[in-house]
Amino acid sequence: MNKNSLNKSLIEFEQRIKDNLDLISDINELNSTNTVLNKSQVNQIIELVFLKIYVSWEIFLEDVFIKLILISKNNYKITAYLKPRDYSHALEMLKENKPFLDWTKVDNVMNRSKYFFKKGFPIFNNLYLIKTELTEMKTIRNNIVHMSQKVQKKFKD
Repeated sequence: MNKNSLNKSLIEFEQRIKDNLDLISDINELNSTNTVLNKSQVNQIIELVFLKIYVSWEIFLEDVFIKLILISKNNYKITAYLKPRDYSHALEMLKENKPFLDWTKVDNVMNRSKYFFKKGFPIFNNLYLIKTELTEMKTIRNNIVHMSQKVQKKFKD
């Protein structure tokens, strides 16, 4: 595992975002010439695109987290407290027999970074810089996925 694998993860993440944003552009362009979709249908597609971008973020975050643990073996100024054999082993160690890891709660991910990396570096500092935006994204995500009055109220606030 090396720094190039991190670059590959970033490129893949950026491509997934671009593909999703291109879909919105295509629909807007299509609708500008002929009204093919009504406003409700367009909004549903936008919600789907948002969810796909959000899931892409979760995938990217997990992937980078694991790759940073593996890269730390080669002394790239990153100190991880885990010493897994490979990517799959690192994932299993992080999951601790849970079916999956939750990457949606930014505070939990920041705390997780402190458990697995010396001073949480480099995850903690980077997430701290975008904590507000990630929290807002989660609120929007929850509003799309959950239709409860509590979630709707939080979204409107």
